Amino acid sequence: MNLRQLITHFEQWRSQRRRLALAIVVATTGSTYTKPDALMLLDEEGQYCGLLSGGCLEPDLAAHAAEVIATATVKVVRYDMSERDDDELWGLGLGCDGTMSIMILPLSEDNDYQPLARVAQLLSSQQACRLLLDVSSTRPAWVGVASDDDDEAVANMHTPHEPYTVTIAPPLRLLVLGAGRDAAPVVAAAQRLGWHVTVADHRPVFLQQSAFQQADCRIDSNEPLPLDNIDAAVVMSHHLGRDRLYLRALANSSAPYIGLLGPPARRERLLADIDADDDLRNRVRGPVGLDIGARDPESIAVSIVAEIYRDCLGS
Repeated sequence: MNLRQLITHFEQWRSQRRRLALAIVVATTGSTYTKPDALMLLDEEGQYCGLLSGGCLEPDLAAHAAEVIATATVKVVRYDMSERDDDELWGLGLGCDGTMSIMILPLSEDNDYQPLARVAQLLSSQQACRLLLDVSSTRPAWVGVASDDDDEAVANMHTPHEPYTVTIAPPLRLLVLGAGRDAAPVVAAAQRLGWHVTVADHRPVFLQQSAFQQADCRIDSNEPLPLDNIDAAVVMSHHLGRDRLYLRALANSSAPYIGLLGPPARRERLLADIDADDDLRNRVRGPVGLDIGARDPESIAVSIVAEIYRDCLGS
């Protein structure tokens, strides 16, 4: 379950006036399935979207969430997943040798579904945001939400303890330049991760293929390309002249990742043709994708999306 799906579930459940709980990983030690800032949304009936432990903690977490919803009280739950002979259930006997602290916040009409409503609002306008939490107090609470670039608002959020900050970024925005059949698995893999995907091609009929119907946006690349605020682009039109035009346009973008399909010699020819400067050369990955021995469109798509994830989202 990706962030985009979680927000979609939230909007749906909020429209149904359900009482909800937002679970946030605020601390981990050792080996854990997820790391700090991971999110999970639960309702009062025990349904949930997102995973914090791979499934082993979620039933117990749902019970804690039900209590939080019923009492409208914030709670921090700590799990010890080390292997202990005296506790096979919640010592958990998993052998993960890790611990997790999870803050659970109540969301309902009574509190206007805050703070997640504000987070969803900022993400819908493609703004990263910061959620500040007081996890040190005997009465844990959320402190406030602000856009990531609003340092003044954050400075004005007062708490007796140093707040824990959760940074939440909007979905990665990917531009796929070329709507050939090998682009379809790239688009599908990116969408499964919740990314915002735009597909562009100079042959409008290619954009009508069923594989691209679910893309967020389809663009005739004979028109100006939407290069503002893209995080990554993959050039894969299999057309030398068109790829040259795409690279020239991308040179003026701020996209930190530009993947180019094809062998190194083709990359060097294209970059030389447009007199690429060092900035563009440093951003172009060609041949695109991690070297995993991929040999077919599906595995090549995995290598491409994995490289984008590593370079744009990995930390």
